[in-house]
Amino acid sequence: MSPQKELDQWNEQGIMNGGCEESLLDMLNTVVTSPQTCNRTVLQSGNSSWTLMQLNLLADKLAKLLVRRFKCEKGGCVAIYMNKQPEYVFSYVAALKCGAAYLPLDISYPESLLNNVINEVTPAVICTTSEHAKRLPADAPVFVFDAEGLWMQHSGTTGKPKGIACPHRGAVISYKYRFQQYPYQPDDVVACNVFFVWELFRPILQGIKMVIVPDDVIYDPKLLCQFLSVNKVTRMLFTPSLLETVLDTQTEQVLKESFKYFRVVHLCGEVVTCALLTRFMTLFPNVQCVNLYSISETHDVAVADLSDFYARKEERQFAPVGKVIDCVKVFILDNLLKKVPIGVPGEIYVAGPTLASGYINRPELNKNRFVDVPREYQQEAFGKRMYRTGDWGYLLPNSVLEICGRCDTLVRIRGYGVELQAIEATLLKLKYVSSCTVISIGAEGEDKQLAAYMVLRENVSRKILRADLKRRLPFYMVPQFFVFIERMPVLAASSKIDKRALPAVDYARDIVEAEALPQTPTEQRLAKIWAQILHHSTLDIQESFFDLGGHSLLAARLLAKVNEEFGVELTMRELFLAPTVYAMACILDGSERSSPEQILDLDYQVDTHDVKDNVMDLHLRAFWRSTEWDNRFFHSNILLTGVTGFLGSHLLVQLLNSSRARVVCLVRELAGETVDQRLESALNKRGLLTKALQAQLKDRVQVVSADIALVQFGLSEEHYHFLSYDIDVVIHAAAYVNLIYPYQALHGINVLGTRNVLDFCLKNKIKPLHYISTDAVIPAGVVNSKYVAEQLVRRSQSRGLPCIIYRLGNQAASSSAGYWNEQDFIYLMLLSVICTRKAPNVDWTMEMTPVDFSAKLIGELTTTCFCRNVGKTFHITNSQQAPKWSQFVDWLNQFGFIIEKISLDSWIDMIRTSEDNCLQQQKIGASYDQG
Repeated sequence: MSPQKELDQWNEQGIMNGGCEESLLDMLNTVVTSPQTCNRTVLQSGNSSWTLMQLNLLADKLAKLLVRRFKCEKGGCVAIYMNKQPEYVFSYVAALKCGAAYLPLDISYPESLLNNVINEVTPAVICTTSEHAKRLPADAPVFVFDAEGLWMQHSGTTGKPKGIACPHRGAVISYKYRFQQYPYQPDDVVACNVFFVWELFRPILQGIKMVIVPDDVIYDPKLLCQFLSVNKVTRMLFTPSLLETVLDTQTEQVLKESFKYFRVVHLCGEVVTCALLTRFMTLFPNVQCVNLYSISETHDVAVADLSDFYARKEERQFAPVGKVIDCVKVFILDNLLKKVPIGVPGEIYVAGPTLASGYINRPELNKNRFVDVPREYQQEAFGKRMYRTGDWGYLLPNSVLEICGRCDTLVRIRGYGVELQAIEATLLKLKYVSSCTVISIGAEGEDKQLAAYMVLRENVSRKILRADLKRRLPFYMVPQFFVFIERMPVLAASSKIDKRALPAVDYARDIVEAEALPQTPTEQRLAKIWAQILHHSTLDIQESFFDLGGHSLLAARLLAKVNEEFGVELTMRELFLAPTVYAMACILDGSERSSPEQILDLDYQVDTHDVKDNVMDLHLRAFWRSTEWDNRFFHSNILLTGVTGFLGSHLLVQLLNSSRARVVCLVRELAGETVDQRLESALNKRGLLTKALQAQLKDRVQVVSADIALVQFGLSEEHYHFLSYDIDVVIHAAAYVNLIYPYQALHGINVLGTRNVLDFCLKNKIKPLHYISTDAVIPAGVVNSKYVAEQLVRRSQSRGLPCIIYRLGNQAASSSAGYWNEQDFIYLMLLSVICTRKAPNVDWTMEMTPVDFSAKLIGELTTTCFCRNVGKTFHITNSQQAPKWSQFVDWLNQFGFIIEKISLDSWIDMIRTSEDNCLQQQKIGASYDQG
């Protein structure tokens, strides 16, 4: 379809005028004919200035010239190709007076791209200067269209500008809304350059002086600050990237002088981080900071006064983009175009009278971005069309819109979904990071890697930076490369970060410090093996195998490869005691650098990780006032950790069947498997996933991707803050259980995880804790880690945190279903005996407590009997006489298995050397019940 026919069709459909009776030209005529404003200075550039009347007369003369020479009448198009200067403003107003559309052509476009735009839109005339005329085609074809107010060129994410047909009504609605919400003062001076197309006419329509920031000034922070000070600017629109660059590069004294006259700063074009807002408001507490969510295709969507938000001191990563304006409708939809619940993120769609008519001569793009409103939402949509923004966010009950990032900033790294802006937000929490951006390196189908570019406030090593991030992010979200730069490159056309102008990663320098590279021949050979197993190109020899993404299955492969390469027999325990390339090389070299396993000081470990915060008396009184009856938590919101583990999955079923509680489950994401899939798989393999339970899962269970070993569970500031108020009670059942691994291998989940859970229980409101401990006393890493964790709980309990502790015996199969924990020690022993037909001749006692009994007791104490039992410790074990191991062997013989009894040492040697696949699981012997 030709552009003309396309415009005609839009006009027939009523898309063009939308019932808007007032045009931009009407608004201009109103202010020009007013005695109060007609003689005000409204335009200044350098030493030259024009009153509103002078501007109007010049625009009249230019409009008549365009009509006479180029037939630029109603339905024509005036393109403007020049720097930001007075002639730009004259051309814009003249286009309106001709009844023509306005097409800005950015001078930063390369020549080939400029020609493509002109050929696609075919303007009647291009207003330019001698400086830029030589870059234009020799002849531009005439193109006629109907009733447009302005045509915007929008570069989008593809890099190819798109002609957007925008009716007058969008600009009129936008201008009037902001005039009412943020009125000008008569002596305001508005500086314009960023988003010049939208901002140049706004102050003029109110008779307010507008000063043009020259193009060679806007991106030079020193010159820009001088310009703001000399011209006594009171208002200006920045992109967050531009404002951050100014704050990064100028001294506090210069900044205070430059912003001395400011009343309002508008931010638009990018997500505003709370770190940037805090920096600005700390320097300029009396300046009103306004955040705009405005899109070329929709005009203004939402506006927020960030000064009020900052005053409330809310804890979050990103500032809100504000309340949706009255005449605009925002839908948050999933990929099936169904509404998601309030507070749940989805893709943002915008409907209403401010929508653009569409992209000029781009039918496929129109079909993809301007879509039909689903029939069930049309009555509330102010029309039948809506714009698909590509932004990811959610709505709050008060109609405040939150932007989480772009849908296209989600990348997959080694099978994991990674949100780049979440990494950026975490980096900005670090006191030494001023600004940053994160990109992924590598094409689809390749092993992508992450690179973080940072402007630092103070020098910091990459090793410290990585260590700080490892406490806050899952290993797969920690960038492999850290690039330190002096300032962020900014796009001239949009004032946003120019990611294409970022320096290339130096693969030798930007990944690790020099001392962390392999030095000795042994380190080099080991590093090559580790990189192969972990799929890393380069790695730090001081980084733990498990922090780099290793797990028990990869550990088995690593040990097999190392043992084959070096002719040794390293065990899993030795890997955990020496989990870095450096430490393993020390063992292999027999170096004095290596040290034997040290005696663990458990009391020191407790002191180190103790949550020393006392429970606030006010919070404690509020909690007990809310628990005046025993079934207080029957309808509560429960946070459950370890739900994919053996006990945790049975606990979830018990809570759903015996109460009306809503359960939030923290589940760790694995590569290639979503958290919802992990939960369903855990329930299904234990025979728990019935149709009735599936309905309950949909209605009453929320699965959250989180990692309890990370600060704030690795959640965003907003999500963590929300849960800290929303959750009423916590059941901490997550644990890493392995009888072979040392304390160091279990410290992250069992100790740090418990410490983080305690922090959560004390955050914002008191949340009682049900802590799952163990009754085991054997001197193993798992028992030591659980001892330290339980002591942390008891210390918080002594300071006022309401707790119940459960010391569990060995959890056996359910008494009703018979499904065993596939990583249970007794189960693995029986499996190995059946596989080999040999059993150790020992006199062990095999205690077994049915898991459904434990789950029922914990569930009832959580939801109905808490007040009478708070502060107690329950030992949940089988009270009946536990059978001996020899009795198990006899039972197997009775069932037809011919089992030979041999000595324990002989049996262990047989298991260690066997290559039977049936025994591989027993060799690994791990149970990762974190969930």
